[in-house]
Amino acid sequence: MMEEDSGRILRERLPRQWAIHGYAPDYGIDGAVEIFDFTDETEAYAETLGESFLFQLKSTLRCDICTLTVAGRGNVEKGPYQPSDDVAEMEVVRYNFDDTDELLTIEAMGSGAVVVLFLVCLEEQRVFFLNLTDHIDKVLTPESPGWRDQGSKVIYIPTVNEVRPDSSVTQLLLRYYAIRPKLMALFTKVHFQWAELGHGQQELPPEAWHSMALHFIEVLLRFDVWTYEGWLLLAHYREQLERMQHLLVERGPSLEAQAACMDFWFRMDALSRTFEDVTREWGLPTALGYASSYPYGT
Repeated sequence: MMEEDSGRILRERLPRQWAIHGYAPDYGIDGAVEIFDFTDETEAYAETLGESFLFQLKSTLRCDICTLTVAGRGNVEKGPYQPSDDVAEMEVVRYNFDDTDELLTIEAMGSGAVVVLFLVCLEEQRVFFLNLTDHIDKVLTPESPGWRDQGSKVIYIPTVNEVRPDSSVTQLLLRYYAIRPKLMALFTKVHFQWAELGHGQQELPPEAWHSMALHFIEVLLRFDVWTYEGWLLLAHYREQLERMQHLLVERGPSLEAQAACMDFWFRMDALSRTFEDVTREWGLPTALGYASSYPYGT
């Protein structure tokens, strides 16, 4: 009955145009949420955006809400966890994850596909979410490296991560998890192009290099992930990409245009590093997650 009630409450909290695909039987992953958007003003029809994330659905009778003190820290991707004296307090939901084998499965899947925990508090009929994929990399492993040898692990979910049908901000964050495969594809394409442009400066005549650069821009402009509203850098680089296209067309094959193009691709390639350094902590119980909530993407 708790499982049925939690599924019903989750359905009521998510946007009605989003589809929930349940897995039966499930082996640690309960299903997937697929993002749809309305195609008409009357909201009678919707189409898929080709975006989705996996989820686990857990339920508890009541929320165990408490205050968590989080310390500032350096980038845990560049070295061991080293907390600073700067601390902040955030309101969280305390939840005992009673099967770390499920977390091991999620870790083995890698960061390319997001698994979200939905925690339903039945008495209050509230739903909170946490990106387990990023939580493992950015919180569990750096701060509790022995978690893999434990049978259970207490995790903390920021209460700002509440699923509400009237919250466009939390919907943006959930959709951000759904576009991750698109982002990974964009990062890979940009890095490949930057390397090829660099090699081409030594190997190709100016006309061939110029043609290749314009082709690369056309390829990137076909990505629809630029239009995602939750990360403002995407719209910025889309605008700069169009400007670079105009510059190359106006100036033609020239060393000046090549230099400007290479500088731009170098900066655009930094998107993947910003993703790893900053945006993967959005919504997590960390100092950076606290500082960036809400709104995300600013």
